Amino acid sequence: MKQQITKGAIEASFLRLLRVKPFEKITVRDIVEDCGLTRNTFYYYYQDIYDIVEDVFHRIINETIASAETADNWEEILDRAVDTLRGNKKMVHNLFLTSKSSELTAYLSKSIARLISHYLEPIPDISESDKVLLVRFCTNAFKGMFRDWIESGMEGDFAADIKRTIKLFIISMTDAARKTHDSV
Repeated sequence: MKQQITKGAIEASFLRLLRVKPFEKITVRDIVEDCGLTRNTFYYYYQDIYDIVEDVFHRIINETIASAETADNWEEILDRAVDTLRGNKKMVHNLFLTSKSSELTAYLSKSIARLISHYLEPIPDISESDKVLLVRFCTNAFKGMFRDWIESGMEGDFAADIKRTIKLFIISMTDAARKTHDSV
């Protein structure tokens, strides 16, 4: 229990700092000073700041997937996720528009692929190789749209754009994959 509290304090300090500082300017020293812990305590839980980012992303992705079970549909899940991002605009901006964003983008890609796989899993009559192809395509498309949205200051209705993209491309690709599967 105490470990969860300590780890939570480190994460909370990191997120608080991220709202006021770019990611690349946050140091372990900043975090431990903010939460009143020692460097040794920090390194007991994390190897470096990227470990915290991974923990935060992992938690958010798991919460998003768990919320899929309580949501009426995938559109509600998307709306919740975008609302969360928009509510943390400065933090998201500071995380993804830095010189170190490639590591974060790689983790985001894995997370997006996991969400898309979760969405495609129950769709029948699509081969595993077609699912892999769809996941790869959609992950890269979503990642590009996400980056554009952040670079534009998170203006516009990102959720609506994604929903429209899904309706235009994923559904038609799914139909095409089914037809290809049926003709083989």
